[in-house]
Amino acid sequence: MKGLVLFLLQLWIPGSQLYSNFYAVRGTLGETIFVHCKHVPEYQNHVHSWCRQINEGECETVVDTSGLNNSGYEGRTTMSFTNDKKRLTNITVRQLQEWDTGLYWWRVWTGYTYQVVEKIQLLVEGLNPTTGAQVVRGVLGGTATLHCFYTETEDWSKLWCKQRTRDNCNWLFHSDGKIIHYYEKRAAVFDDQKNGRMTVTLRDLRAWDAGLYKCEKLDRSRILNTILLLISEDSSPVTGAVTQSERPSPTICSTKYLPNTDFLQHTNSSQIDPTASSYTRSQYQVWDILRWISFLVMITCLIWVKCGKKNFSRR
Repeated sequence: MKGLVLFLLQLWIPGSQLYSNFYAVRGTLGETIFVHCKHVPEYQNHVHSWCRQINEGECETVVDTSGLNNSGYEGRTTMSFTNDKKRLTNITVRQLQEWDTGLYWWRVWTGYTYQVVEKIQLLVEGLNPTTGAQVVRGVLGGTATLHCFYTETEDWSKLWCKQRTRDNCNWLFHSDGKIIHYYEKRAAVFDDQKNGRMTVTLRDLRAWDAGLYKCEKLDRSRILNTILLLISEDSSPVTGAVTQSERPSPTICSTKYLPNTDFLQHTNSSQIDPTASSYTRSQYQVWDILRWISFLVMITCLIWVKCGKKNFSRR
């Protein structure tokens, strides 16, 4: 019964999604990605935001149309509207960094919750020689292993962190076995001090697991290893310019990829037409109706079970 209630509640909560469909794009270090999305008519006058998913249920805003701009991203990401006939929402990410790799949401604040319009996975390839990063490739639902080697004199406490911005690397795994709460069911840590190797195994990989991971001394004074984890939907991902996911792709957004040149010189040439939107007003209305029907069914089931228990106890 609890499982039924949770399922119906998830159906009813606005903005919730029961699938993980996303649009995958690839870029190269130092270059520029443009994402152009058609307006959703009923959300035309709402605040739109571009955020990065950092765990199972949290998405950190990078930029939004109210003027908020996360300083950690150094002003490299912009979001704007066009008021012509195309009526586009334009998202631009300049000077791509390895740690930009991750799962992003285009979402709209409806006044009481966020409605996720599209999910876009950004994979940045082309390693920066100054970071000395290694590439580990994983497949959705699969397993990835991160190794951190050290010498006998480096037997101090260590941690693995995931870089969110240039100066912010969030700890995830500790050499003593501690794991941040949202990875507890999917990760294992083993510190083999005899052979000088700390290993983290990630299971049931999600799109938002992609990113730049660092193995560091606990006081953050020394980096032992850096790994760029790329998550794809197949075992042999293609490298290079922008590609589209093999999953049923969204039809509301399109992308443009530019080499590492002066951004201002290419602004006018970046405009491309997105394909027709599948997110129509009628689909949103149908989804709202289904949510309310599911909610009423849930309430009816709860009342029926409660009344049934009372009748049984009287007997």
